[in-house]
Amino acid sequence: MKAASIFKENAKITAHGTLGRILTETERMNLRLKLGIPVQAGVAVFVGRLAQEKNLEEIISMISKVDEADLPDFRLLIVGDGPHRQALEMYVDQCGVREKVIFTGMISPEEVYQYYQAGDIFVSASTSETQGLTYVEALANGLPALCRKDECLNGVIENGRNGWQYTDSEDFLDKLHKLLAPGQEENRSQMAACAKESVYRRYCAEQFAVNLVDVYERAIKSMEFSLYRKAI
Repeated sequence: MKAASIFKENAKITAHGTLGRILTETERMNLRLKLGIPVQAGVAVFVGRLAQEKNLEEIISMISKVDEADLPDFRLLIVGDGPHRQALEMYVDQCGVREKVIFTGMISPEEVYQYYQAGDIFVSASTSETQGLTYVEALANGLPALCRKDECLNGVIENGRNGWQYTDSEDFLDKLHKLLAPGQEENRSQMAACAKESVYRRYCAEQFAVNLVDVYERAIKSMEFSLYRKAI
């Protein structure tokens, strides 16, 4: 129990290392065609379990306000499955955006990186995450993130650098336009590069190992100090 207490006192969150193969442009375009996505479309991707707490209705509601003139052929790609899917499909129809939203269903973990890379940005309205691993995966695959402001994203999504944390519908649509509107390709490309760099800097396998060693070293030092105090 004492050892467990010492480890608890020295605990910190350490994210897993992240690695994904980069698709060729041909592979990326072929996957888009398979999904029925126009080649030149701006694509926002959500990856995760389709559960009520993911708050996907908010994203669907906001994209129903997207101006076709500003974002022609815009698509929302929802990757995953879950108990809330039927309700989401009904909401998509209710909002009149069936042609803009694509549900992939369950995708094997080994193939998920391909679906990240089929998109241009990552979106999420969830405020129920802990480590938010899908955010890190999205950044690692070169997707700038546009996500609802949340404490768990502090230090992960850096506004204006590797994405944006939005606060309301107006803010979301403004940032969506800055990321996906025609003429924003260079800006998005720069943010995509920053997305990958930010993940490598904080979450690559090498950094994960460094963080893990640090956790154990501090725990061992605390244990040694505790034993020393007992001895005297």
